[in-house]
Amino acid sequence: MTDTTTATPTTEDTEALAPTAVAEALAAIDAPALFGEAIRKAMTSVVAAHAKAYAAEALEELMTPEVVAGLQARAEQEAAEALAPPAEEEPEEEPQTRFENVEEFVDEYVVQLYMREVSAQRSEDTYRWCPRWWDHPEVLARFEALWCAFEHLRNGGTTEQSEFWLYHFDPHMAQILSTQGPFKHCSVARGHRDVMVPLPTEAAAAGMCSNAHFELHPSGLMVPTSTPSTRRRVASFPD
Repeated sequence: MTDTTTATPTTEDTEALAPTAVAEALAAIDAPALFGEAIRKAMTSVVAAHAKAYAAEALEELMTPEVVAGLQARAEQEAAEALAPPAEEEPEEEPQTRFENVEEFVDEYVVQLYMREVSAQRSEDTYRWCPRWWDHPEVLARFEALWCAFEHLRNGGTTEQSEFWLYHFDPHMAQILSTQGPFKHCSVARGHRDVMVPLPTEAAAAGMCSNAHFELHPSGLMVPTSTPSTRRRVASFPD
């Protein structure tokens, strides 16, 4: 019969295998990489320790009594600001207007400065005026716009007053006093005549009044992007 019994290693056999296993384990270790990383870490630690010591020594030389006092004052200030409650913002005062309302603006400014002959015979051929100016929506709107422009520009120290006259006052008054303007049927002699009617209109075609035809620029102006489509009539002639 064949002997299948497994032989048990003896102590001598184990001692003989031990050096071989240790050698194989050491061979599997990347010693240069392992020691290189350890050396780099050790160098970093040593250099950092020396750098910290040098920095502390240099900083100690810079910490004069004046610097220390300045740092202490800064720390106390920041601590006080951190602990102090935030200051409440005071509401801005609304700017005071020179005139209380548009009627006062017209009575005390417009008619006192913009004098024109509107009462003499045939003066209506040149200018038209209605004592009930406030009963004309266009005139009321124009005077309100003038009042706002006046209050905005009146405190200017350079060209604002001139700009008010050239770009606001004169153009508006030219339209208000025009013989074909809102006072066309009124006069100082005959008084107010409520005969002006709104301009006639017709309902617009669908889509014609949308904003698709215009582009809003930063200036606030609406600039046409394209001409709205219209019907074109083409005439043909016989050969």
